Order: sequence, then C-alpha cells, then structure tokens
Amino acid sequence: MPSTMRSVLWVACSLPILGAACGSNPEESPTMEDGGSSGRNVGSSGGNGTSSGTGGASSGASGNTGGSSGASTTSSGGSSSGASGGADASPGDASPGDASPEGGSGVCAATERCDGLDDDDCDGTVDEGCARCPLLHVACPEGCCAVDRWEIDQVRSENGPSVATDPAGNIYYAYTVPNGAGWQAWLAVYDAVPGVWRKQVVGPGTYHNKVLVDAQGKMHLIFGKSGGVWYRTSTDLGVTLSDESYVGDLGIGGSMDMALDSQGLPHVALNAERYGTINYGLTYASLVGTVWQSETLDPSTMSPEGIDLELGPLDRPVILTSAYAPGGQPGYAKRVAFYNGNRWVFENVDSYVNGSSYGLDASRGHSLLVRADGTMDVLFTRATASVPGLFLARRTAGDAGTWTTTPITTASSFVQPTLFLDAQGRRAAVSDGLTLHRELVPGTWTTTHLGRPGTVVAQARRGQHLVLGYSDPSNALRPTVTVVELAAD
Repeated sequence: MPSTMRSVLWVACSLPILGAACGSNPEESPTMEDGGSSGRNVGSSGGNGTSSGTGGASSGASGNTGGSSGASTTSSGGSSSGASGGADASPGDASPGDASPEGGSGVCAATERCDGLDDDDCDGTVDEGCARCPLLHVACPEGCCAVDRWEIDQVRSENGPSVATDPAGNIYYAYTVPNGAGWQAWLAVYDAVPGVWRKQVVGPGTYHNKVLVDAQGKMHLIFGKSGGVWYRTSTDLGVTLSDESYVGDLGIGGSMDMALDSQGLPHVALNAERYGTINYGLTYASLVGTVWQSETLDPSTMSPEGIDLELGPLDRPVILTSAYAPGGQPGYAKRVAFYNGNRWVFENVDSYVNGSSYGLDASRGHSLLVRADGTMDVLFTRATASVPGLFLARRTAGDAGTWTTTPITTASSFVQPTLFLDAQGRRAAVSDGLTLHRELVPGTWTTTHLGRPGTVVAQARRGQHLVLGYSDPSNALRPTVTVVELAAD
C-alpha cells in the first residue's frame, strides 16, 4: 500500500500542535518549513511548527479511527472590537452530557485522556490539551487518541471557509453562518498552548471570508458587511480584534480574496458593484498607512466571479476569476489580471462560447498558484457535454509568457479543487470529498480519499502538514477542522 494511503493514529501526548509523534525523539521529528500559499483557501500564510515540549495540542485524524469523533475543548475569552467575553467553541460530538470521570466510574484521573467521550480529570471540559491524529500519519505506539477532527460549531455552515496557521501551532478558522435573522461571520481560534478553541462573531457575513497570519503572528481578516468588504486584525490570537476598516463595495453575492505582501501588508481583490449598470466589476485594493487605495480593473469584462488573489515576485498582484463576456467578447473565460510593474495585463487562460460549463464559479471551481520565478499555475474544472474534466494551465514568466493547458486524466473526485505546493515543491490539491490530489511524478496525478466526508474545503499548509477547514455532511454540515500529514514520497 502506498505510504500516502497510510491512515493510523497519533498518540495524545500533550505536545505543541503537530509536534513530534509520541514515542519518537524530538530530533527525529521532521522540521516544519513555511509552505506556500492558499486558503480556500489556497494561500494562507503561517503554519504549524514541529517541536517538542509541554502543553498544546495537535489536530487531525485517522480516517479509519473507530472511536468517537469531533470533540473540541472550550475556554473563555474572545471578543469583538476589544470587548471581553466571547463564545466557547462547541464540544463537538462529545456533548457535555457525555462527560464523566473515567467512563462513569466516578473517579477523577490526574490527567485527561484523549477519547472524545469523558471528562477524565473532572475539570469541566473534554479532551483539553489532547492531540489529534493527522490523516495519513505513520504508525505510533499505543495510547492513540480516538478523536479525528474538531467540530467548531453546532450550526450549519456552507459558506466562507478560510483557514490559516502560525508557527506556534495556532489555527484560525473563519466561516459564515446563514440564518433568517441575518448572516454572521465567525472566527474560531485554536490556542495551542492550553489546547482549547474559542470563537466569536466578527460581523455580518457573506459567501466569503479570508483569514491570514503574517510572519509576526498578526492575524488579518476580511469579511462582508452591508454591501461592502471590511477588514480587522488581531495580535493576541483573536482575543481582541481591531476596529473595522472599510475596504470597498461588494456586489450582492460577490466574492473577495486577500493576500499579504513581504511586509505583512494586506492586498484585496473583490467583486464590486458597478454603479449605473446591472453588472459587477473587479476591484483591487491595498492598504497604504491607514487608507485603502483601490482601482477598478478590466472594465469591459462583466461580473467576474470566484476571485483568487496571489502576489508574485516583487509583491506584484495576480488575480484569477471566472468571467462573463471577457474583454467584451462573447462567452465565458478563466481570466487572469496581473500587474507587470508598469501596467495591468489581462489574459484568458481558458474560454468557451457554448457547449461547456465551469460550474460553481462563485465557490471557486479553480485555483491559482504563482511561483517565485513568476510562472503561474491554474487548476480548474470544466464540463463539456456534461462530462466533468480537470485541467492544469501553466504560464511561463515574463510579459511574453504563454499559456499551456493540459487535461488531468488520472485524478478523480475533483469538485472545487484548491491548489498548493507540498514541502518538496510538487503540485497538489484538495477538493470536496475530502480528497487529496498529488503530482508525485511530473504529469501524473494520484487521488487519495482521506476517509472523512467534507465539502467547501479550505486549506493551509505548513511543512508536511495540511490543515483543512470544511463543512461535514455527515454531521449536519457543521464547520469542522482536521489535519492531514503529507508523506514525502
């Protein structure tokens, strides 16, 4: 069986998140390196460090775990605009009524056992400080935890997933909860040292959010509110949030994305309302001091959707969209806008007039990756005669660069793919399923089903670990987080 298919457990040993596997020496644990982009999230910055020590917790799962799942721990704290209070993350499938010392024996243990069921040490929470077991992890000794993922909330959420990590092993997960009283954007933060989650409302919500962490550990968040895009930050693991900063108008149902430059400053692309018309336009904005400076791009193109923003060499922006009437021409296109240092350049990656379909444009049926040398990769889906297909387009660097598109015939189950590079610099993607796709050999992709159901998946990579945030269709579509360990081969 290929090593990428191994699905076993990680011992719950109270190491910092994604620390050395239990029973191994710290120096034998793989070193975590900063890994690439994205958070659909493809591109979320930051990451999980691998280190030994006390405290903390690890996330993830074994796809073949037989024990209870979805337990998450609780804590106080978390507030909006600096206020105290905040809501605790839900305890997942292990409800408070299930908690009892030592499986109902009435005896309190000295330490908590990671089983997703019992409050072993009688402190009022279940599984605090416990490790989670990464999917596809190599074998560990006895004592493995039975909890394979965190249930972040006990309400349905199919919108706005975005996940990011930082070097200390903290996880940030943004999501939107729709309801009749008005949508809400939420931020859940996993604090690795005590091993607990907390969550809070950050404002009204829309179909999209984006959360990122810069090299100094500062969190950056955008969300929708009252027909606009708003920006907030935090320097204390989301306990307190900055006041809201208005970025720009947002069309009804419009999309948005954010990237951080080499100085940790935010850049945003959004689908803004185009006044005087029934169409929406592409807007690019960057924060200069305390002021957002913006410009409208590609005005002859109507209603670009599924916005995906990356920063290339010299922090130059590259934006991918699904566009109607690209450049004023009939049909539809996967269209890229990029700044070459003097002007904006607009190019179609792929296009059709009729007979095909890109599918879920607003939910991103595509993904963009920009390499350090300026080459661009676009992974996208297109159905022809109702037959779905997965395609990889690549552009060579420079103003005279050209696009080459290749169908990927060896992958399957690729709804809403999100592209990233693994620790060895090889292309990979995750998609609904949950499904992992890897190009271990150039030109040949493999597909691995991760053993957990999930939709609208967002991802952020650090070293060989991939943090996934998604909706769980086996659990009333509740927002959920797990971790996958990517084998080196």
